[in-house]
Amino acid sequence: MVDILAVVELIIGLVIGFSGKNIYKTSPQLGGFMIGGLLSTILVITFVAASPVWIPVAAFIGGGLVGALIAGPLYMIIVVLTSSLFGGLVGVIAGFFLTQQGITRMVVEGIFNFSTDITPVQLMMMLVFGVAFGAASLRFDEFMTMASTGFLGAFILTTGAARLFTPMTALFTDSIFLVFFWAGVGTAGTIFQNQTERD
Repeated sequence: MVDILAVVELIIGLVIGFSGKNIYKTSPQLGGFMIGGLLSTILVITFVAASPVWIPVAAFIGGGLVGALIAGPLYMIIVVLTSSLFGGLVGVIAGFFLTQQGITRMVVEGIFNFSTDITPVQLMMMLVFGVAFGAASLRFDEFMTMASTGFLGAFILTTGAARLFTPMTALFTDSIFLVFFWAGVGTAGTIFQNQTERD
């Protein structure tokens, strides 16, 4: 059976990663629909055991509609929140580097294994970077929107790809590959959005 959440993550991650700024700028409701739908689907699959297929689908539609209603009048808040999420992710990664004392394998495994306990140092770094990136988006909203959607979209896509393709190839079980895959897709998405904006 196809993992519905993985497919949703692949599609939404790809769209947000390569078109996030354009979506936020021209149709924030669409961006809100995708993010709201994804979050509600994750919550349902996480907390509703053995749910039939229609429940995640209904959760995606319902959460998406709520997200679309919120995103329209609250565009700037969505931009700040997206940048803060990106900053939080960067902070967690920085925290792993500090707490794992530069041991590369442990660091990269920790980045894509958030089931492990987050230490106070990692939590502090997540909050600091989250606030800093959110504040930066108020001054540099265009760049921060491109970077945050590029790398957050890449993160969503990477988690979906790992969930979907792990049974087919061992490559997606390698944490180092996942980190480079995420960084590559995030960089490509940010550059693509920047070039599209210039054109």
